[in-house]
This record gives sequence, C-alpha cells and structure tokens, in this order.
Amino acid sequence: MARDTQEQSVEETLEKTDFGHVINENKKGIIIGGIILIVLIFGYSFYMQTVNSKSNLTLANAYDFKNNVIEAYTAKKISSDEFVKQMNDMPSSIKGEVSILPSVLIGVKALASEGKLEESAKILKSWQSNFSDSSFAYFITSFNLSQIYDDLDKSDLALETLDSLKKSSVDLLKSKILLDMARIQINNSKADEARDNLNIIIKDYKDSSEFKQAQVMLAKITK
Repeated sequence: MARDTQEQSVEETLEKTDFGHVINENKKGIIIGGIILIVLIFGYSFYMQTVNSKSNLTLANAYDFKNNVIEAYTAKKISSDEFVKQMNDMPSSIKGEVSILPSVLIGVKALASEGKLEESAKILKSWQSNFSDSSFAYFITSFNLSQIYDDLDKSDLALETLDSLKKSSVDLLKSKILLDMARIQINNSKADEARDNLNIIIKDYKDSSEFKQAQVMLAKITK
C-alpha cells in the first residue's frame, strides 16, 4: 500500500510540469532505454578489455619472438637456416607487428649479407603485404626490398618497387629512390626514363647528397 502511494506521489510530482508529464507518459520506454544503455556500456567495456588483452598478448609474443629468434640470429646464437625457418613459420598474429619491424629489417639485412638474398626477399615480401601502401611501415619495408631485388639483378621488380615509392605519399628518401631508378634504368638501356628521373633530382633536390651524382650521370647519357 505504501509502495502504491509512493508511486502515485512520484507520478503527481511529474505531472506538475510539461517535461515531467512527458517522462511520466514514457517512463517504461525511458527505463528500457536506460537498461539498454547500461548493457551497451558494459558490453563496450568488455569488448575493449578483450581487445586490450589480445593486443597485450600479441605484443608479448612479438617481443619473445624478437628475443628468441631475430636477436638470437644477429648474435649468431642460431643459424641462418633456423632463422629463415622461424621467420617463415612465424605466427600470423605477430607477422606485420610494427613494434618489431626494425628488428626484422636488421635480421633480414644480416641474412642478405650472408648471400641469402632470395630468402631475404621472401621474408620482406610477406611482411610488406601486412601494411597499408600509404604507411611508413610499407614504405620502409618496400625500400629495403627494392635493394635486395637490385642485388638479385631482378631489375623489373626493383624498378616496380621503387616506382611505387616514388609515387608514395611518404615523403622520404625521394632523391635516393630517383637515383636508384635512374641507375637501374641506365643499366637496362632505358636512358630516356633515367633522364627524366635525374632531371627531377637536379630540379627539386639541389640540397641532397644525390644532386652531384645525378649531374654526372645525366652528363654521361647525354653525350
């Protein structure tokens, strides 16, 4: 009885204003909406907690892989063959993890210095595919890959990769990229294309370390 009286008192109070009247008329919907909002808040909190847990686990696994495989190889604690095997068998959950990309590049450079260029290219290519082509990670991975293609005398792949970097929105190493393209183009009887790239360096990158080299190269192919 007291509860009924209390509910009636609340309703009477709400009815004293227009806003209160609206609440009173729609109180069931408001209560349901409030419950839904609470459920959504708890659901989102749980989702974010799960995402953070997965993220932390991925970082931990990537850190372990870096220590136990990449740094073990560069410290000559494991062989190059074992390094290649581990890199190829790397869990998909950590392949492309940006936090260990610098270590991956160091490891691949060490592998290439042992003459295992094909294996190095395969590793970098598999990592490149995990990044957006507008990201810095994609740019720096592709730049290293272009150098390996060049060492492998795969001029078409090297030029294709360098050309994508030339067009990239990441504005780094552009004079170096253009000079590398021109050198490969000259070696492959593509003097006109090389001339275009050298002229860009001379016009737009006067303060770069590649400027004088571009002038010398351009003079040689215009004689």
